[in-house]
Amino acid sequence: MSVQTLSSNDYTPLGPADRLTKLRPCDAGAGGSLRWDAYPFILLNLMLSSLAALQAPVIMMSQNRQADKDKALAVNTYQVNLKQAIVIDKILRGQNQLVQRVGMVERLFSSRSS
Repeated sequence: MSVQTLSSNDYTPLGPADRLTKLRPCDAGAGGSLRWDAYPFILLNLMLSSLAALQAPVIMMSQNRQADKDKALAVNTYQVNLKQAIVIDKILRGQNQLVQRVGMVERLFSSRSS
């Protein structure tokens, strides 16, 4: 796996958020008639609303995919835990049988020695 470095010839387009962070100080710092978006910043609000509208479906899709992964992981964990509970139950039953057999052998030896 190699790390790529960007050279000065590589094209990196600016995303909507990058454009907003660069345009906002230019407009706020300009004085008088040079301002292209008046006080309530209507254009800024429009761009932010558009950005949110574009990002919302992507975020929702990624959350749905993560929820599906979490559900599959929970089902798998439940099945593993159930299998382990069955194995532990078998081990405990076997141990109980061994304890009973040892008790029978002890009673047999104690009745012969008496």
